[in-house]
Amino acid sequence: MGKPRSLGLGRQREQTMTGYDATLPDHFLLRLRWRDGRGGTLPGTGVAHLAGGTGEFDGHRPWNTGDDLHQLDLGAWLRFKQRWIRQYRQDADEPVHVILDGGPTMTFGDRKNSLESLRSILRGISKSTRVPHREWLLDGSQLHSCSAENHPGEARRGPLKTSLPQISGSFPTGRIVILSDRLVFEELENTPSLSRTSRFHWWSLWNREETHPEFQGSCRLQALNGDHWQGQIDEETHRQYQRELSTQIKRLHDWLTRSRGCHHRIESADSGNLLLHQLTRHQGPLEVISG
Repeated sequence: MGKPRSLGLGRQREQTMTGYDATLPDHFLLRLRWRDGRGGTLPGTGVAHLAGGTGEFDGHRPWNTGDDLHQLDLGAWLRFKQRWIRQYRQDADEPVHVILDGGPTMTFGDRKNSLESLRSILRGISKSTRVPHREWLLDGSQLHSCSAENHPGEARRGPLKTSLPQISGSFPTGRIVILSDRLVFEELENTPSLSRTSRFHWWSLWNREETHPEFQGSCRLQALNGDHWQGQIDEETHRQYQRELSTQIKRLHDWLTRSRGCHHRIESADSGNLLLHQLTRHQGPLEVISG
């Protein structure tokens, strides 16, 4: 991968956050919040992100158009004629755990840049809402803590039936987001549900050629061990593929329903703005507060 770009949330944040799409303005990132009660999550389980509260004082941020005037720091306004909001760490805030599914295909096509943008967006949301943020990598059947410099394409693709139980036992609280490109979920039918009370998200990061293939004609597939197959792709092949893809997605949905989780499909894109549109559209996992 190329050199990661900084997140552009002020000089202090640039030192701790990398890989962000610079076309997304700073003030917009500050307005991103999790959308609770929609998109498969349960009403009443949301985390408050109020500027005032009973938590520990956590600094100021500039007032933006659309913010509640009652949240202004009147002392700063009277003394400096500047609009600032006092922020507090909410007692109910829970950590965000981002789990990257390992495997070489995680860097295929537009997915490579999309994955880095999504990681940076999630870091930015955690930073702006003052909640702990950790990243983890599924490498084979192991779950490792990782940093912004770690890339899932260098890890191995392991079975879900051995890795998912680790997730259930490792994170008793918080929001879990799995970023994955898997298309086959047959093993989930025999995998126990997580039975979690916290929020659990599965984000499928797919290239368009994986969800809506258009190629027709003869093709040659070769496995890593040297075996190869010759075949013909036509309209009927596309229809069979779509039916099988729908079956696999239903398996994932059924398992997530049992695990009190939700699924979100993301089409890979070079632009961070296009990714945000998918994440914030109707019933997406994120929302933009007014302003």
